[in-house]
Amino acid sequence: EEGWLAEEQKKAEEERLAEEQRKAEEERLAEEQRKAEEEERLAEERRKEEEERKAKEERLAEEQRKAEEDMLAEERRKEEEERLAEEQRKAEEEERLAEEQRLAEEQKKAEEERLAEEQKKAEEERKLEERKKAEEERLAEEQRLAEERRKAEEERKAEEERKA
Repeated sequence: EEGWLAEEQKKAEEERLAEEQRKAEEERLAEEQRKAEEEERLAEERRKEEEERKAKEERLAEEQRKAEEDMLAEERRKEEEERLAEEQRKAEEEERLAEEQRLAEEQKKAEEERLAEEQKKAEEERKLEERKKAEEERLAEEQRLAEERRKAEEERKAEEERKA
C-alpha cells in the first residue's frame, strides 16, 4: 500500500508539474502572442506614420511644383505683356514716323506746287513783258515809218513848190 501511495503521490506530483509546465507554456505563448501583437501594432503605427510622412512630403512637393508652375506662368505672362507692349510701342513709333513722312511729303508737294506756280507766273510775266516790248518796238517802228513818210511827203511838197 505504501508503494501504491508513493506511486499515487509520484503521479500527482508529475501531474502537478505537468500542469505547471502547461500553464507556464501557456503563459509563455500568451506573452509571445502579446509581444507579437504589440510589435504588429507598433509596426502598423510606424507604417501609418511613414504613409502620413510620405503623403505630407508628396503634398508639399506638389504644392512646391504648383508654386513653381504658377511662378513660371507669371513670368511667361509678364514676358508676353512686355513683348506686346514692345510691339505696340514699335507700331506706334512706325505710325508716328509714317505720319511725319506723310506730312513731310505733303509739305514737299505743297512747296513744289508753290514753286511751280511762282515759276509759271514768272514765265507768264516774262512772256507778257516780251509781248509788251514787241508791241512797243512795233509802235516805235510804225511811228518811225510814219515820220519817214511825213518827211518824204514834206520833201515832195517842198520839191513841187520849188519847181512851181
